[in-house]
Amino acid sequence: MNPLSIYLRFSLLLFVTFSLQAGELQERTQCSVGFNENLVYDKIGEYREVLDQFFGPLTTLNPITCMEFHELPCFENTSRVAVFDVGSTGIRVAVADIYPSSRKIDLLDYFKYPMEFGVHKGNAKDRIAAIGGLREAIETVYGGHGVQIKYEAVATAGFRAAGNYGHELACLIEFMTDVHFRVIDQEEEASLAFSAALMHHPEVRGEDVVVWDIGGGSMQFAVQSEDGGLTMAGCRVAARTFMEMVFRAIKSDITLDSPNPIKMGESKRATALAKKLLTKGLAKDKDIAFDSLILEPVRKRVDAGATVFGVGGVHTYLVLGFVQAILGTKNNLYTKKDLLEVIETLVESTDDEILNLAYSSGNTKLDSPHSVVTSILLVYAAMDDMGIETVHVVPADNTDGLLARAIEGSLREE
Repeated sequence: MNPLSIYLRFSLLLFVTFSLQAGELQERTQCSVGFNENLVYDKIGEYREVLDQFFGPLTTLNPITCMEFHELPCFENTSRVAVFDVGSTGIRVAVADIYPSSRKIDLLDYFKYPMEFGVHKGNAKDRIAAIGGLREAIETVYGGHGVQIKYEAVATAGFRAAGNYGHELACLIEFMTDVHFRVIDQEEEASLAFSAALMHHPEVRGEDVVVWDIGGGSMQFAVQSEDGGLTMAGCRVAARTFMEMVFRAIKSDITLDSPNPIKMGESKRATALAKKLLTKGLAKDKDIAFDSLILEPVRKRVDAGATVFGVGGVHTYLVLGFVQAILGTKNNLYTKKDLLEVIETLVESTDDEILNLAYSSGNTKLDSPHSVVTSILLVYAAMDDMGIETVHVVPADNTDGLLARAIEGSLREE
C-alpha cells in the first residue's frame, strides 16, 4: 500500500470521527465552527487494517510515481499547488510543481476519490472529511521541509444544485480545512475545460475548436471568438441527471439502482427523450435545456468544420472506453457511427456484463456501470442534434484547467 493511501484514509477516519462527535451540521451556517487542531496523525501501522476495512483502496486514474517519504524540494521560482475538482460523483486531485517562467508543469500526483452523488445535509460531514483528509495527506507526503503548498478547489453541478446550502457548505469546508473552496458557475466550468483542452493541444487555435464537457450534473459547449472571449452554452442534462430521467420516463421506476439492461426499444425512446430534454427541457423545467440562441454560435462553429474536443470522464471512460473495448480502436476519438455499433452491442447488457467488458479490455477506471448505456445514448443524441460527426477526446478535467491557470499566476495568492 502506498503512503498517500495510508495517510489519506487515516486522515479521513480522524475527520469523520471528529465530525460525528461535533453533531449534526445546521441547515444554515455562518462558517463559525472550528475543529480540534490537536488531532495526532500517528500510529499508522496499527490502523492499516482498520483503514482498509473502512475505506478500501483509492480509485487511481493515473499511475502514481512519486510516493516516497522524502523531501520533495520546490526549486527557485517554482510553486507547488494541489488542485481539487469536486464533481458530482467524486473528487479529482492533482499535485504539481509549476514553473511559470518556462510554462512547465511537473505533475507529482493525480487520483480520484469517489463520493456519493449529490450535496445535502446527509453527506455534508463526509464531504468535509474528504477535503480535510485529502489536504492532510497531501501535506504529509508533499509538504514540509519549508515547502508551501497552495490549495485550490472548485465545486461544480452538485454544489450548484444544492443552492444556498451548497454555498454555505463550501464556506464551511474552507473554514475547517484551509483549502480555498469555491462553487463555480457553468461559465467558469466551461472556461476551465477550454483551458484544459488547449493545454493538451497547444498546436490548435482557440477559434478553430469546440470544447464539449459533460459531467454528472451538467453539460457545456464552449467556443472562442476572434477577440479571445468565450461563448458558453450550458444545460443540466448530463450523465447522472439523464439516467435519473430514464428511470422516470422509460423505466417508470425511480427505486431502481440501475437502468440496465436497456432493451433496443427503450434505447430508441431514451435517445428521443435526450433530444427533447436538450432542446426543449421539461414542461415544469424548461431551463434544464440549452438556450437555442446561445447555442447557435456553437452550431455555426460545428457547421464550419471546427474540431470538437470532448473533455471529462464521460467522454474518456464511458464513451471512448467502450468504443475502444467493443470496436478495438486505439485512437482517442469516436464517431457517431461508432456509437451506433456500441449501442447495438450494449443493449440488453446487465451491469455485470458491462463491468466484465470494461475490465476485460483494461478499462479499470470505470466507477459504476449504471450510467454507461444512458450516457452513450445521451452523447449520441447530442451529436445527432448538433451535427457532430467526430469527437476528439482529451483526457482532462477541471484540475488541468486549474493548473493552466496556475501557469498564468491566476490562482489565489496566499
